[in-house]
Parts: sequence; structure tokens; C-alpha cells
Amino acid sequence: MRLFSEKILPLRLAHKSGDHFALARIAKMHSPLLSKEVLQNSPDQVAQLKRTSESIAELMLLWQADNDPALLTVLRSVAQNGLFAIHDALHFHLSNDLTSNDLVNTAENSQDDPIPQATKAIGGFLSVPFSQVENYVAYITGNSKFDTHQGVKGLEFERVMVIMDDVEARGFSFKYESLFGGGGGSIEATRRLFYVTCSRAERSLALVAYTNEPERVRQYVLEQGWFHDSEIILPEK
Repeated sequence: MRLFSEKILPLRLAHKSGDHFALARIAKMHSPLLSKEVLQNSPDQVAQLKRTSESIAELMLLWQADNDPALLTVLRSVAQNGLFAIHDALHFHLSNDLTSNDLVNTAENSQDDPIPQATKAIGGFLSVPFSQVENYVAYITGNSKFDTHQGVKGLEFERVMVIMDDVEARGFSFKYESLFGGGGGSIEATRRLFYVTCSRAERSLALVAYTNEPERVRQYVLEQGWFHDSEIILPEK
């Protein structure tokens, strides 16, 4: 992941913004093509610099016409030109002619020569589009429009949508079904978390609750006086 998030993504962003100084700095810092040893031993340093520039340009072509290349496609371009060092765990996928999706499907259906679970996981990872790396980095650096219910404590936003889904959240200290009259779970812990999320909104707030009993939830919040009937929208049957 670090190859994509700490090297290729900054290179991609610098190219998009036309920042040639940043491109040169990233290549000088991370690319083996411009290592001190390589440059010292190169008979033609200008040619080495040109080779690096051409490798970057070739890599950037993967995004032309608003394309969103898979990570495996990006990895193969990097490997072909030696632009960055590649972890040993990724070399299996580089030497395989199948796409990452084909590799995962083959591994799952293979009985005679099973592929290690870690290799299958990497294959799945390499099958996703590069834009997912951008989204991931934005999320972990706090620059995403999305966050966990716990992660927004102390923050404020003009508009907030709260997604409440006990199944996907897999939380052990809270359960929204219990808050909405479903029983079970820690009501107080869930109530506090519910307050944290709802109090983040400055102008407008939308709550989306996933439940198998939407009518029960509707009746409960109306009885509690939390919402007016006109503010509640149930899914179409």
C-alpha cells in the first residue's frame, strides 16, 4: 500500500497540478533510477534523467481521458520501467498474465494447487481502481467527507448525514436497534454516540437507519417526540 499511497499518489497529484518541481523531488527521493549510486556510475547522467522523466510520463498516460487504472496496471508500468522498488510479495502478480480478478477467481476454484490466502488477498487489492487509494488516503488523513461516528467528536459541519447500520458497523459497545426500541445492547452508550453524531450539524441533519422493522422505529421516534411524522420517510414496499 505504501508504494501507491506514499510514492505513486504524490507523483500523480504533482503531475495533475503541473508541479514539475514536486515531480523531480519525489523521483529523486524515491526512485532507484535517480539514486546517488546509479547517478555516480552512470556514463550519461543526462540520459538517466531523461529515462526517469519518460518513465513518469508513461506512467501518467494510464490516467489519460479520465481513465481510472487498476492498481495492477499501475504496478506493471512501474515495474517495467524500474521507477520504484517493488515489494517481493507483489512479484507473483507481476509475473502472472492473468488480471487480478482472474487470479482471485482461479485461486478460489483451484483444488490441486491452492494459492496462499495472502496472495489471493493481494490479488483482490490489486484489482481495485487507483481512485480507491486516493479515497483511502483522504480518509486516514482526515480530508474525507466520511468518518466514523466516534471520529467526528468535537467537529462541526454545515450539513450532516448519519448512517446507522448495526450489521455493517459491527460495534460491540453500541447498538442503534436498542436505542430505537429494539432491545439489547447498551442504550446509554448508544445514546451518547447518537448525541455526538447528531450534534455535529450546524444547519441540516439527515438520519438513515437500517433496520428490519422500519415501522417500529418510526412509531418509537414519534412516541419519543424526536421527529414529526412529516420528517420520516419509510422505504417503499
